[in-house]
Amino acid sequence: MKKYAIYLILLSTVFIHIQAGFAAPLGGDFKLTNMAGQTIALSDYRGQVVILNFGFLSCPDVCPTTLAELKQVVHALSVEQQQRLQVLFITVDPERDTAEQLKTYLQHFNPHFMGLRGSVGEVRQVCQQYGTDFRHVPLADNVTEYRVEHASQLFLINPEGQLVRLIPYGTPSAVIVQYIQTLLAQPNLP
Repeated sequence: MKKYAIYLILLSTVFIHIQAGFAAPLGGDFKLTNMAGQTIALSDYRGQVVILNFGFLSCPDVCPTTLAELKQVVHALSVEQQQRLQVLFITVDPERDTAEQLKTYLQHFNPHFMGLRGSVGEVRQVCQQYGTDFRHVPLADNVTEYRVEHASQLFLINPEGQLVRLIPYGTPSAVIVQYIQTLLAQPNLP
């Protein structure tokens, strides 16, 4: 129960950011390293709908559940729609999650899901752009080990690279499919 309270607190940072009327909108371009060691930018996916997901590989529940749901979402789309969707999984534990581990892990869900990593500072900067954050909490019985606390929402980005929707954890896959199809149906998309 405490874990879910922490997720809600982290999620509330997004809403506080929005309600406080900050001048800078949430979202925006960023550069991180993909599983092949190449630097990529969000702008490399212009023309596609992007679902941005922050998580980590040793997450016991929320991350694998979310990725399994995203697998269902992709399967519910037509082949053409699938080609115009990119799921980006950014690890909030880049010190432990290697590129090879990301690749192996994500292939269990969908071989087209792209894992991204950077330094802790680079990942934190991207999180802050999107109004979220994470933290490494040392375990009481082991000072060298830690758990990671992070928000669990998904970020839906339109083909122009703009954040258009925050999708709360637990949103039914059918609803997410509708969000994606609505974006893909808009006129004047590449």
